[in-house]
Amino acid sequence: MASRVSAKQRRRLKIVDVATELLDERGYGRTTMDDIAAAAGITKRTLYRYVPSKPVILPMIHERFVEAADELIPPDAQHDDPAEHMAAFIESYVTVVVRHQGAIRVFFEEEYNLTAEAREQIVGRRDTFEARFRKLVRKGQESGQFRGCDVEVVSAGVFGALASIYRWYSPSGRFGIGDLASLMSRLLLVGLTETDDTSPRADDVMPPRTATGSDAEQEPPTAVPAAVLSAATRLFATQGYLETNTREIAEAAGVTKSGLFYHIGSKEELLYAIHHRFGMENLENLARWTAEAGPAADAAARLRKLVVEHSRVMGDRPYHVRVFTDQARYLSAAKRPHIEALRARYVDGFEDVVRAGIADGVFKNLHPRITTLAVLGMLNSMSRWFRQDGRLSADRIGAVFADLVLTGLAARDGRGQTTS
Repeated sequence: MASRVSAKQRRRLKIVDVATELLDERGYGRTTMDDIAAAAGITKRTLYRYVPSKPVILPMIHERFVEAADELIPPDAQHDDPAEHMAAFIESYVTVVVRHQGAIRVFFEEEYNLTAEAREQIVGRRDTFEARFRKLVRKGQESGQFRGCDVEVVSAGVFGALASIYRWYSPSGRFGIGDLASLMSRLLLVGLTETDDTSPRADDVMPPRTATGSDAEQEPPTAVPAAVLSAATRLFATQGYLETNTREIAEAAGVTKSGLFYHIGSKEELLYAIHHRFGMENLENLARWTAEAGPAADAAARLRKLVVEHSRVMGDRPYHVRVFTDQARYLSAAKRPHIEALRARYVDGFEDVVRAGIADGVFKNLHPRITTLAVLGMLNSMSRWFRQDGRLSADRIGAVFADLVLTGLAARDGRGQTTS
């Protein structure tokens, strides 16, 4: 009996692994049960013995990631040395994210396809896990190892920075899991501005900037009425691009379906228009924020300005952020590079400030691109949990994030040294 159970479990895990790969690559809406059965090398009838319906596969995928994360902070953890425990947690969580990269993409980007019951269960597990993390932060504050900070916001920022790794990490890249985990631990625990004499010089190890690709302005989108763009953005963000049809967009925009197609040739044109317009607005914002900071501001002041202003956008435009960060993969191969170029130019603007701080000795020499991506991941995560009627305003949350990025969690003694 034990061997039969084991074989059944192995097949179930294989089905989940195959489904994860397909949903990661194609999205929930473009993956069928036939696809999953074929990829798993089983009949559709056999598949239905393990997965009664397509909606059931999402909780199974989510559970793999949640279980892996859950083991990092046991419910009965004592936290005798919170700083040491935090460093170990960050490094372990990075490993979980990298090893379950596809499952985490599905976890975040297909969440709206969960049934109400499954969502309640998954969110409940996640909330319990995050509560244990907040307990660790509070324990560190009580022991004097961590500085005073808003525990809920800082915890959300740490999770945002770490979870965002799934968006950009490449297993074939030059940065190994250990190096990445160590960088994240140093950034989040100690911060950018805590430097020491053992840090390598910037010109010794700071890598050159990565090329950013083609010029996106060469492919302007179709002119689309604001009401149509607004309706499409909200629907794509709340129920998914693949799951939204043009009839729903027309109804939400207050136009007929024929009226909608007078302005657009396809649903993808809408998706591209949303991405292009928001990407261009981001670049305009970046230029304005940089000018407002002024040429005399040092890198720390400029980075703080960018972080706070970016957080305001997260609070004001959560639907745009969700579409821009989660749904570019549904653009055609011809259009996607233009949006990726816009995105890369915005990241470059943040990275320029980080590089300047490293070159001037204001920031420690952490990898500038990865540091920038972690900061933006922290900020962009706000689109999933920030509420306009919440306890803190978006810019106040940005200020807390700026403190976390610049000074880390660790407390300082009277000489500015970390106490952990």
